Amino acid sequence: MSVLQEENQSYFAPAKAGAGRGARKSWWSSLFAGSKRSKAADVKVGASFRFTDKDGKVETARVLDLIDILDHAHVKYTLRIEGPGQVPFEDGPRVMNLQSFVKHFAEPL
Repeated sequence: MSVLQEENQSYFAPAKAGAGRGARKSWWSSLFAGSKRSKAADVKVGASFRFTDKDGKVETARVLDLIDILDHAHVKYTLRIEGPGQVPFEDGPRVMNLQSFVKHFAEPL
């Protein structure tokens, strides 16, 4: 398997112990053991997740549904955006690929 193919594997795929880069993935994933970083398994209907950028803007997503589009898991959610000195803004429903959702909204509430 090429390095590029290995990089494109699912973020949540279990690491193969003793398999070159897989051994490092196992070590890396152990750093996050018990952390508050969200995982695909944490994404359930009714759950909320947050993203905060360096400027203090906070995006809060509330999961409405988990759907399948072309054999890929997607999250249907509403979004609330708040920022310093700004009026809160709500939008939705929106749809995002499950893996992208988990990477962006990494903080479960």
